[in-house]
Amino acid sequence: MGKILRKIEDINMRPEKLRRIKKILLHRLNDIQFKLGRTDFEETVVDDNPSDVMEKASREFDQHVELTMRGRERILIRELQRAIMRIDRGIFGICEFCEGRISERRLLARPTSRLCIRCMEKEGNSGNGGKMRFEQTMYRRVQDA
Repeated sequence: MGKILRKIEDINMRPEKLRRIKKILLHRLNDIQFKLGRTDFEETVVDDNPSDVMEKASREFDQHVELTMRGRERILIRELQRAIMRIDRGIFGICEFCEGRISERRLLARPTSRLCIRCMEKEGNSGNGGKMRFEQTMYRRVQDA
């Protein structure tokens, strides 16, 4: 594999489809950012010292769920931003590990896909959550730069 990644022309995806995918990604990104921003700045009037232990436990659980959901939304925001960046750079649809093509069908189903099916399956079977492979790929990219 060379230093130069394949370009969009190698993916066989029409520019109209790429524009449509980018539009969908931008719309989804804006929706999530708006929702996240709205919930970040909403102030709710809540009694900080509930008298009931069950009420306190319930509030703490609700806060935990809310924080978990916000964290997932932030991760999705990063994934959407990266997908848009890949479209802009002309590398959308190229697997980050093997630099092969990600099928158009997969990209239409999950536009944030960074791996082809084969590499995704390898990562799923690696047992380390993909961390080692990701670190190796990033190291290789830094060396190639």
